[in-house]
Formats: sequence, structure tokens, C-alpha cells
Amino acid sequence: MAITRDAIWQVADALAAESVKPTLAAVRKKIGGGSFTTIQEAMAEWKARRQQIAKPVSDTPPPELAERVTVLAGEIWMLARAAADTALAGERQQMEAERIELRGQVAEAVELVNTLTEENERMKADVAELARLRQEHERTVAELADVKRKSGDEINRTMEKATARTPGDGGTQERARRPCGGKSRRP
Repeated sequence: MAITRDAIWQVADALAAESVKPTLAAVRKKIGGGSFTTIQEAMAEWKARRQQIAKPVSDTPPPELAERVTVLAGEIWMLARAAADTALAGERQQMEAERIELRGQVAEAVELVNTLTEENERMKADVAELARLRQEHERTVAELADVKRKSGDEINRTMEKATARTPGDGGTQERARRPCGGKSRRP
């Protein structure tokens, strides 16, 4: 069976795809035999074809074509820029609307903070006033308790004096026990 040029090229392509250098011996081994001369001639064509594919064309385009490409590129750039400006204009409008809305929200928040601060200050003043009134109340309660105690002591002393007098004192004891200076409240 004769080895074809296409078969040799396929094996060389497969070896190159596997990152194996397609040498004459490697190709012959993969094919399973064949003449080195036949393989060498096919490999020379394969290498020439690969170099041609890999070699970029270095011809410069004619000046008319270069001008047209430049004009076309400029037109494409203008269209792309116009499309971008249109898209950005919509985004700018949306951002401006959002900015206005956010400013409104910030103004509301500042107003709320100011209101709450004023309420807090009023509440602090109320608490301070309540604390002052409580101290005054406690002082008044203490003073009243002291007056009550002193009055009770005075009443006790007066009672003791009244009971210490003798029974023949003209009824002083009896008058001291009666309300309103000893006068009877009977009709």
C-alpha cells in the first residue's frame, strides 16, 4: 500500500497539534512505515505550505484604498461617538433626576434631625425641670414632716403640762381637752 501525500500531511498536522515536532522519523513511526524519500518530499511541501500560511502579507495597500479606509474609519468613529453620546445623555438625565431626588431626601432627613434635636432639647429641659421640682417636693415633704414632728412634740409637751396641774385648778384640764379653747359645741 502506497503512502499518500495527504496521509503524511494529516499525520504531520496531528503531531504538530500534539506539540510534537513532525520529524521524518516521527511521521514514519506514526504512519507505520514508508519510504523516507516519499515522506521527505511530502514534508517539504507541508512545511512550505505552513510557512506561507503563517507569513503575513506585507504589501501596502494602494493610496486610494488607504484614504477610503481612513474616511470609513472616521465615519464609523463619528457614528460610534454619536451613539455613545445619546446613551450617555439618557444616563445623565437619569442621574440628574436621581441626584435631585437624593437631595430632597437629604433635606427631609436634615429637617427631621433638626426637629428631633429640638424635641430632645425640650425633653432635656423638661427632665431638668422635673428633677428640680422633685427636689423641691422632697424638701417640702421633709420640712412638713419636721413641722409635724415639732408640732406633735409641742402638743405632747402642752398635754403633759396640762395633766400635771392639780384637779383644783378651776377646770383647766377639762378645757384643754375640749376643742376650740374649752368651749362646748353643743347647741
